[in-house]
Amino acid sequence: MSVFLQSYFFIFLSPESTRWIHSEICISKMYLTMDESLETCREKHIIDSFNEVRQIVDFDWNWIALCLNKALPFSLVEACIDEPWDWTALSCHPSLTWTFVSKHMNKPWNWCILSSHQIVTCEVVIENLNLDWSWSELSFNRNMTWEFVYSFWFKPWDWDALSSHIKIDVETIASAYFFPWSWDNLCYNSDFIIDVVKIRKELNIFEASDFL
Repeated sequence: MSVFLQSYFFIFLSPESTRWIHSEICISKMYLTMDESLETCREKHIIDSFNEVRQIVDFDWNWIALCLNKALPFSLVEACIDEPWDWTALSCHPSLTWTFVSKHMNKPWNWCILSSHQIVTCEVVIENLNLDWSWSELSFNRNMTWEFVYSFWFKPWDWDALSSHIKIDVETIASAYFFPWSWDNLCYNSDFIIDVVKIRKELNIFEASDFL
């Protein structure tokens, strides 16, 4: 049965712009689609309050869209923890903290996404080795250090990704040249300032013509 309500709906305009729209609509227990939201936004007043979700928690909110809102406060997620949040979307939220994740380990987090999140450090991984980390995605995480990678060299790292950003010096790379580095990616690694062509030549593991 439809009801006529005045309510607030989230819209996702772009990665840089997320806002709420204030609208009077006819609700028939259906989510407002993002396309409809975008069209409505052109005509309605925009506000920035999240109080309406807390006050009308049993309303048919677009929970996926809520999770995509960069301004979403995790105090609201905490207060409405049993609502149908999209935990994959929350896994990449910029305001997420490891404290929140560790407090709610029973939730269906996307560990592949979490593995590359800035909240995950080497210390976090070491203290939680039993978790379902994606070592491939950890390879893209700029918090990973060479010391950590070396300690877990037997894990399925993505060496192309590691080569493009990991902080490493020439002495280290010379002693660890047998790892499957991407020498091309090392050339673009701003934290590895060295003549990669020269060192490869000295180690006799390539021909200089490979770069020509």
